[in-house]
Amino acid sequence: MLEGGAPKHDLKCKPNGQVKDRAMPEGGTPKRDLKCKPNGQLKDRAMPEGGTPKRDLKCKPNGQLKVRAMPEGGTPKHDLKCKPNGQLKVRAMLEGGTPKHDLKCKPNGQLKDRAMPEGGPPKLDLKCKPNGQLKDRAMPEGGTPKRDLKCKPNGQLKVRAMLEGGAPKHDLKCKPNGQVNDRAMPEGGTPKHDLKCKPNGQLKDRAMLEGGTPKRDLKCKPNGQLKDRAMPEGGTPKHDLKCKPNDQLKVRAMLEGGTPKRDLKCKPNGQLKDRAMLEGGTPKRDLKCKPNGQLRIEQCLREVLLNMT
Repeated sequence: MLEGGAPKHDLKCKPNGQVKDRAMPEGGTPKRDLKCKPNGQLKDRAMPEGGTPKRDLKCKPNGQLKVRAMPEGGTPKHDLKCKPNGQLKVRAMLEGGTPKHDLKCKPNGQLKDRAMPEGGPPKLDLKCKPNGQLKDRAMPEGGTPKRDLKCKPNGQLKVRAMLEGGAPKHDLKCKPNGQVNDRAMPEGGTPKHDLKCKPNGQLKDRAMLEGGTPKRDLKCKPNGQLKDRAMPEGGTPKHDLKCKPNDQLKVRAMLEGGTPKRDLKCKPNGQLKDRAMLEGGTPKRDLKCKPNGQLRIEQCLREVLLNMT
């Protein structure tokens, strides 16, 4: 390690037990960052002098690569991301980093289209329904939805009527059985009580403070149980309990300012990975899980965190 805690050379493990190499200059900014893909090959992150990725090649689950081409300033011009079927979705970016046209994938491998005006708010937002059709979100000039049509699993639509300022007056949302749950809204647009549907057709309850900050947010897990997010007065989660696929919980302890002190995240086998955090929110040591349930160790720099995450 360098004086400032920057790794000079960072050797990381791949799932097959080999090592990936992270060559570091004196200042601690990676010049070239080689990371491992699940099949034991490497993905390549070429770095300019300032530490901003020029071109970021990331791995897809099938071992192929997704490409994120970066301009000098670090804002993606064109962002190719992978879909579960190994194909690519395309996010074309404006000069300032605002998506001009955002093509995202639907579960059936087709694309959904989000057309963007120059300023960035969507003019028309086409999103996918489970049956491969599209739902339509018509947007006014300022980007506030006038009327938001969303899809229910049976292919019908749910309607979200919007006030002039963009705050829902009354928000009717769908449950999988085609019934509707009700979100009653005060004049100012802050929900007083938010009833949302769980997959089994029951409701989950989100009680709201006067200012619109959730006091306690009960969310549903796939089996219809609840996960709990306790909120302080200011709205920053003190302790965030989230559900894992096996119905256990993962714990995210939060500092006063909302920076995670210690972030325990779940691996697919139900074990935890550990991310110890400095006071400022920069990870001191980041233990991440590999597919085989082992850990890899990533030493992080305070000054290049944003460029490396």
